[in-house]
Amino acid sequence: MTNSDKTKLLLVLDGGGTRTRALVAPAADPSALPCGTTEAGPSNFNQVGADGLKAVACEIIERLAVPAHRIQTVVAGLAGVGREQERQQAESVLCEIFSEARVLVRTDAELAYDGAFGSQTGGILIIAGTGSIAWTRLADGRFLRAGGWGPLLGDDGSGAWLGREALRLCLRQGETGTFGPLSKAILESLNITEASRILNLVYQQKYDSQHWASLAPLVFEFAGKDMEADKLIQETGTALAELARRLLAQMDATTEQIPLAVCGGLTAQWPLLEPSFMAELERESRAKFEIIEPLGDALFGGRFIAQKHSSL
Repeated sequence: MTNSDKTKLLLVLDGGGTRTRALVAPAADPSALPCGTTEAGPSNFNQVGADGLKAVACEIIERLAVPAHRIQTVVAGLAGVGREQERQQAESVLCEIFSEARVLVRTDAELAYDGAFGSQTGGILIIAGTGSIAWTRLADGRFLRAGGWGPLLGDDGSGAWLGREALRLCLRQGETGTFGPLSKAILESLNITEASRILNLVYQQKYDSQHWASLAPLVFEFAGKDMEADKLIQETGTALAELARRLLAQMDATTEQIPLAVCGGLTAQWPLLEPSFMAELERESRAKFEIIEPLGDALFGGRFIAQKHSSL
């Protein structure tokens, strides 16, 4: 190995609907200590498109103070690239920026799965962040999913879904003028006094899923203080468990016990979500779930993927 080879780097990107995390590590040893980490804005490809992804990637390189030509491998796990067309478009963007690198574009769920389970197959990963999805890898290498339809058609149990449901609560209570503590706090956070103004925010000012997700912490803040907040939290846990049950229905499970891990921003509130989550799981009669701690996060998964491909 020449001295120049030693300077080559691996770049891992974990891009979702709220933020993009990044790390660089020696390309020759992806498992080594990172040389640097940073984060930037969202890079959900359906949300930001090619121009947005390019801007985020360039911002990350600038923040890391790493010349693009030093990047030998890029592993990018991005939300919104589940279809081949979007995946190829995202790959083209990154190949343009990192013209000397090998670029591997995966979904953010794939990186998170490899981070949680490594090479293990048959586990179920629930991702509960801005969006939500249940993910598994089969023995033949194929991935199966449940959910992950985006904020307009799905993402039940996600931060965006929870924030949207809180807005709907405000609108319902606004019809009678009887606002509970959570609704009052939401209106205050939006700097409005009338619930009907929410319609203007959402439909005219493009108050999108990222904004909805920003309201989720308020719901948890009112746990035990507002019955409607407690109900929303319960429904969130139930919806996430339902993702696991729907994914299991697609699997040809040959074991009675399925390892299950949960990751994403909402896991910070897991003590509040766990009761309804577990109650819904226990309704499943086809198999039992074993809740496990993830081996690592999505950035760890990206390094695992890079290491695997370096040996091919």
